[in-house]
Amino acid sequence: MKINYSAMLPMAIGFSRSTTILGRLIQLFRGILRDKNAPNHSFFVTEDHGQFFATEETFSGLVENSLEKYTKKNDVTLREKALEHLAEIRRRAAEESRYDWKGILSFLPLIGKLIKQDPKRNWCSENCTTILKLFNAPGIMKVGVAPDELLKMIDENLKYREIKNFYL
Repeated sequence: MKINYSAMLPMAIGFSRSTTILGRLIQLFRGILRDKNAPNHSFFVTEDHGQFFATEETFSGLVENSLEKYTKKNDVTLREKALEHLAEIRRRAAEESRYDWKGILSFLPLIGKLIKQDPKRNWCSENCTTILKLFNAPGIMKVGVAPDELLKMIDENLKYREIKNFYL
């Protein structure tokens, strides 16, 4: 599949379903392993000199990656104005923009309730919701959510729209 770049909007949110071992573990612990439509990753679509990228929280911090790596179904559903904030997070990468390994473990059954999230670090959907909440996006109730929970918050709010022609 090819991406339809003319349909892209800066600050849209993309959702994907990873098939890596880590992706499968997230699906298992979230209880969405069998739900093929439930995402386990999210990212912002950003623009740089007319080119669109997936700006996402990774193990190396917040980075811009090629959208071409997302060749399976993604639902891109939101546009917000927060590009400067994302740029600042990338600039401060050594200080605060690192993946919250400890926080993502909070999704584990039983022991997850004992784990505290790092307020200066995020995982993918936590990064998205933190920025959305900062810019008063409608329907964002809390920030420490999984990608499937973020998608549900967005789907339940009529102010967001889905980009239907994401792929050519």
